[in-house]
Amino acid sequence: MKKCKICKKELSKTSCRRKSSKLCKSCYLDKLGKWGKKHPLFRPRHIVYCSKCDKQLEPSAYYVKTLMCQECYLQTIKDKNHPNYKGGKPHCIDCGEKLNQYDHKRCWKCYIEWSQIPENNPAYINGTSYLPYPSEWHLIRKIVRERDNFTCQKCNKFGKHVHHIDYNKKNCNENNLITLCLKCHIATNSNRNYWYAYFKYIMEK
Repeated sequence: MKKCKICKKELSKTSCRRKSSKLCKSCYLDKLGKWGKKHPLFRPRHIVYCSKCDKQLEPSAYYVKTLMCQECYLQTIKDKNHPNYKGGKPHCIDCGEKLNQYDHKRCWKCYIEWSQIPENNPAYINGTSYLPYPSEWHLIRKIVRERDNFTCQKCNKFGKHVHHIDYNKKNCNENNLITLCLKCHIATNSNRNYWYAYFKYIMEK
């Protein structure tokens, strides 16, 4: 059996399982009380101290990641040599108003005005999405779905969306139409040259 390093008592099975298996429970608590918060294993439940000024903090009033009070935390942010330095909150690009968050570029009013312009949408391409479909589109769409057995020609799942291969709504030829599911149809909005060649190869097969 192992013996305690201080009092030379035999250690029980439960004390041997602890990280400090060289000490018994009473000696371990005494040593912990002498060392206090400087002990590497000291973990108080309800008492938290600031890592810089050793100020006692409430659990709701300290930063979990930094373990600092609000005053010390603000000083580290203002320090230019500190890795968390952000140089203050940014200003709106359009009106110059100070923003509440660091990752924003515009205030809420300017963002609404900016988002209403269609050219600012990344999916906007020359305004072709606003063009109407021809009158015979509803009939041709049903024929193409039945031709492909309501299956997506890319992932072989159930699909009812009919896609124009050359992205021209007026070209409603059956060789220019293919059935897709919703997920694959959304994916065709980006990298159009690739999907045009991909579906042309499938239609030729």
